Amino acid sequence: MRALLYGSLELPLAAIEIFLRLYLFIHFTEVVRLAPWMTGVALLVSLAGDAAFAPWIGVRGDAWSREGRSLWPWVLGGTLTAGLALLALFQIPAADAATGPAFAALLLLLLVLNAGLTAASVPYHALIADLSEGGDPLPYLGWRAAFGVVGGLTGLVIPGFFLAAQDPVALKQSAWALTILLFLLGFVASLSRPAFRPRPVTPVDPPLATPGWGELLRRRPFPEGPPGRAPWLFAVALLNLAVSFAASLALPYYRISLRFEEDLTQNLLLVGAMGGLIALPAWLWADRRGDERRATDAARPSIRARWTAGPRRLFLLSALPWAGLVALQPSVLNPTDSGLAFLFSLLIGAGTGSVALWEWGLVKRALATGTGLGAIYGLWRMMSRLSRSLGTAAAGLALSWAGIQGFDPRIDERLALLYGPGVALLILIALWIAWGTLARTDTRP
Repeated sequence: MRALLYGSLELPLAAIEIFLRLYLFIHFTEVVRLAPWMTGVALLVSLAGDAAFAPWIGVRGDAWSREGRSLWPWVLGGTLTAGLALLALFQIPAADAATGPAFAALLLLLLVLNAGLTAASVPYHALIADLSEGGDPLPYLGWRAAFGVVGGLTGLVIPGFFLAAQDPVALKQSAWALTILLFLLGFVASLSRPAFRPRPVTPVDPPLATPGWGELLRRRPFPEGPPGRAPWLFAVALLNLAVSFAASLALPYYRISLRFEEDLTQNLLLVGAMGGLIALPAWLWADRRGDERRATDAARPSIRARWTAGPRRLFLLSALPWAGLVALQPSVLNPTDSGLAFLFSLLIGAGTGSVALWEWGLVKRALATGTGLGAIYGLWRMMSRLSRSLGTAAAGLALSWAGIQGFDPRIDERLALLYGPGVALLILIALWIAWGTLARTDTRP
């Protein structure tokens, strides 16, 4: 029950992230009438600032927790700040001749919104160690990841409902709904006792419990792998860049290249999120099963164990089909065959669900070495925010290059190239970098 309560806050956090990824460009291009590159630059600056803020939040949260104080005030304060900033963001009026004030307001509110989300999410994610109390942390991460996928669905359903009703202020209404959900589930998650109660003060800090950035980056992400978290985090950043880039291009691709109606587009996005929700438990089970097989049959694993155990093959089996489907879909999908589009959306969503494996690898290693999870999640968020800022800014430049505002006759071809092979290439590069940092599990006699 505690894991269920704890995981619930991930729902609105994920919903807001998806909502902003999918609709921020649309809103500020069509309603506020800012050029896509201006929205991309505002996101780049705000997310880069947030990336610098995240490691500090993580390290300070670890120190705060070791003094016996609860992290929930940080979490609830961050949710309050983020919710108010989200409401204000979608109140920015349309820019007429002068776009400067609208751009300045967008940049300021994005800075506040991202800072609030970071102040909430980094301590919230780090609470896994406190809640599990030396037990198995996987249920907490599993429930949180599951609520994250449901949050992705929510971030699609809520604006989809208002858009389908042809509400003239659909995205403003969506911002209100998501803010209410954030405040409500923030309170519900805080009931996951004893996390809200003060903890005993640790008389002697674990070694390197609050390491510097350099020490964190030098440590091995996996016991048997090559030294250094930096390559692993860089691979994670590339993967997040691919996901952010694809999310920003999804609506234009479906609407313009495939000429799908709004309701069909929303349904495709929902099916993709459902694919991730269905596949998520399978990915986590496969990882746990691999750990068990390595522990019991490390000297001479069976053929079956070689393909179910260990991060290298598991990552290979998750990322390669995902990248292949992403690369193939523009050449296969067409405006008259929506059934095939649903199949591709479901399978690609299942591949996207494997992103949880990348996070779980770092969590396992941090718990094994006594590193504060706040510091780890601070670095994780720093890399993910930097990659998202680059991915979103790149999407803005890509949409301008594709001719989304000038109705370039080559826009269909260019969007298909970006949304298919472009995203797939980023996934494959991330896998290639991560491959070298993963432990070998194919022990041979």
